Amino acid sequence: MTDPTPPPQRWPLGVCRLAWTSDAATASVAAQRLGFDHLDLVGDDDPEGLALPVGIRMGPGPGRGWAWPAPAPHRDWDEMVARLRTVDEPRVEPWAGSLLGSDAAIHRLLDEVPGVRLVVDTGHVTQWGGDVLAFLPHADHVQLRQAALGVGQLPAAQGEVDVRGVLGALDSLDYSGLLSIEYFDLPHMGWPLDDPPRHAAELAEVVRPMLADLAAGREATA
Repeated sequence: MTDPTPPPQRWPLGVCRLAWTSDAATASVAAQRLGFDHLDLVGDDDPEGLALPVGIRMGPGPGRGWAWPAPAPHRDWDEMVARLRTVDEPRVEPWAGSLLGSDAAIHRLLDEVPGVRLVVDTGHVTQWGGDVLAFLPHADHVQLRQAALGVGQLPAAQGEVDVRGVLGALDSLDYSGLLSIEYFDLPHMGWPLDDPPRHAAELAEVVRPMLADLAAGREATA
């Protein structure tokens, strides 16, 4: 008889609720059915009564316990830096097309805001042609998505993101943050996508065996 218990994973694997257009509670049930371990919330999502634990919360501005999506490119750099400096544990997500939409901009931020932590989205960084691995030492949340230069979302079987390489680098760093998959249908921002939950589930099927391999490797060397 086959043991139905899944193998241990190096990290729990969550998903962003942006994959669903429903409310967070309904999204959490759908995410649980797909085998995800936590749900990343956005904006004014209600964290109560969810079927899964909350992963990260993306807010409209920097704040303790929140991650702030980087400001739009027309916003003032010095204002962004000043706002991040007011927070005890600043955390920001660079995204393609934002004020932090390049490797150079992120390196500048790391110099100007000591201790700032990053939400590293493999899709965004790959879309602008950046170096995902360079920013992992500064991450406390990593969002996985397949992408290519100029294309922010692609199916799991396509794209230029070296998912195994990203996970291996995190393992080498003894990463203790959160790991999620993020797909979304945001045509008003230039990221249309049919059926984001399906894309998230398909990438999860690729990622989970890799996480199990990492966990087994750690156990073998313990």
